[in-house]
Amino acid sequence: MKKVIIVLTFLLLVSFLLADLSVGLISYYHMNESSGNILDAVASNDWTNDGADYGATGIVGDALEFVAANTDKLNDNNHPVMDDNVGSISVWIKPNSIAAYMIVCESDFDVAGRYMMFIMRADGKLQFSAGGVGEWITNDAVITANAWNHLVVVGNGTDIKFYVNGSLKAATLASGVNPIWFGNVAGDRFAVGVLDRAGPYAWFNGTIDELVFWDYAINQTSVTALWRDGTCWPYPFEEIPTDTCTCAGAGNNWEIDMADYCNITENCDLTTGYLNFTGSGYCSVNATITTTNMGEPGATGILKILSNALIWIKG
Repeated sequence: MKKVIIVLTFLLLVSFLLADLSVGLISYYHMNESSGNILDAVASNDWTNDGADYGATGIVGDALEFVAANTDKLNDNNHPVMDDNVGSISVWIKPNSIAAYMIVCESDFDVAGRYMMFIMRADGKLQFSAGGVGEWITNDAVITANAWNHLVVVGNGTDIKFYVNGSLKAATLASGVNPIWFGNVAGDRFAVGVLDRAGPYAWFNGTIDELVFWDYAINQTSVTALWRDGTCWPYPFEEIPTDTCTCAGAGNNWEIDMADYCNITENCDLTTGYLNFTGSGYCSVNATITTTNMGEPGATGILKILSNALIWIKG
């Protein structure tokens, strides 16, 4: 009798992007670097790191730690080009406190003296401002200190929407007129973690990770996918398995259709039954599956080796 034990988690997948997140995607910053510039995973809009600490624990992989007292910031003299009227920003932040105004990201003055700011306020509210135009502010405090907060701000050409941890938050046009988006007020420089002027202020104090820019107004479905129940869905936005896909039971062959996007978390003993895959899609296995043999590999996709699964092939 032969007995082969393989410890792995296998993910069979095809390259699949949720259309709403691929449309208008300008720049994505994982912030996983250990030195040098902060790289754009989509284009070439890299940031210069001016003091932020590499290697902080991120929501996914590493992140950057900003210390306000050290005047840490990122800046970019060739910022992402964004649409005049619509766009979206997604970012994960873990502030050390909620005691002062802290800039998430902002643009420099344009020729008309206007600018854009995405701000975490001292009262825990979020604010999106267009200097000399107007500002939107969430009605309530929405930020939690010393915890990961997923923030999304969307300009749809009509108003500004804020999402925090997957949920739309009520907001009000607090002053002026409806702020137009970054693209038609931005100057020559973008910055993260500071209002980067001749006398910089509003330094961010905490950790920032997974910063994204779209030239497109993403919707609630996309925000929910990015939030991913607090675990983050990073670029390249591969499809998430959703169907539990029940074990076929002892003595039965189990053919898993990849198009079902199975997320298998319950142990399964097929005894004399075969396990095989067909179709094209994505499958995640985090369980022990016992079988006499793997059937013919009829699936189309890529195999990723992770952890926490046991496939026991015995005969």
